[in-house]
Amino acid sequence: MELCLVPSGESFCLEATRAGGARATQASLFSEGDSVRIIEGPFSDFTGKIMSLNEATGVAKVEVEIFGRSTPAEVKLRQLRRD
Repeated sequence: MELCLVPSGESFCLEATRAGGARATQASLFSEGDSVRIIEGPFSDFTGKIMSLNEATGVAKVEVEIFGRSTPAEVKLRQLRRD
């Protein structure tokens, strides 16, 4: 079972666990091809495009432009915001 809430324009989904509790699924906030802004870490304030998502590890591969070249960066989902 999945419960989705919509605070301030962004969807936030909770997924029921086998134990009966709920856990947030951050990957459900994003999908491949989304334009995002990195909000913390070494790539803070860069914008890019999500190339792939790994729900199990909570990591996205984001293509950012550094010195005029596209560069893939692995970023935790909690470090991303939709652009």
